Amino acid sequence: NAQIVEIVAALESFWQYSPGVAQYSHDAQLELGLIGNGPNDTIGDFDIGRVNEVIALLAEIYGPQGLETYDPNVVATDIVTNEFIDPSIGLP
Repeated sequence: NAQIVEIVAALESFWQYSPGVAQYSHDAQLELGLIGNGPNDTIGDFDIGRVNEVIALLAEIYGPQGLETYDPNVVATDIVTNEFIDPSIGLP
């Protein structure tokens, strides 16, 4: 939170972001389930199975439309990676 407050101050724009607002945002996002670790203790990683489920769902929608940009052979590992995710980083 402190780093975000510092960055906003350094931008010298109209936007104001106090430590109190940052803490409120942090708490509200956790409480509302907007952010959090996935089924593991890592934040930001992709659940490959879940991405494949979304692809299958979208295939049912976009496949019949005959879109030129639709590729029926796409799988999760074609479009997402956890290669650059540090699994030791997560929310408490």
